[in-house]
Amino acid sequence: MSRVLCDCGHVIRDGTDHLPYKAHFLPDQNVDILWTKIVTDLTEMVEMTLSGRRKEWLAKHFDERYSTSTLELSVSEQISDYFSIVYGNHTGKMYQCEGCGALLLYRGFRQSPLKFMPVGGATSALRKIGDDGI
Repeated sequence: MSRVLCDCGHVIRDGTDHLPYKAHFLPDQNVDILWTKIVTDLTEMVEMTLSGRRKEWLAKHFDERYSTSTLELSVSEQISDYFSIVYGNHTGKMYQCEGCGALLLYRGFRQSPLKFMPVGGATSALRKIGDDGI
């Protein structure tokens, strides 16, 4: 998704990382499913790698074209790519319009968004949460 048009006419651009008006969300029902899958699959990756079957694991978790080129990547790059795919399959995206403050929630690829308006028109709902104490 490279851009989203809000009902207010504002264009929300998504062409880079670390956008202050974009967030990913993980439904509570998906938390255990996601972490169980990651732990199971990465355990399998280690076991298959130790037994000389890493290529088989890559073929199982990536499409044929990708699994062939993946052999040239470092282990950390393979894990990062795997995690991105699995995480993306269990999460949705949210954008907050900087024009009107609307939250546009996408539950799946190519679906129309669910739209929510924050009370008072707040436009910073998706700002960073974390180490900076916010």
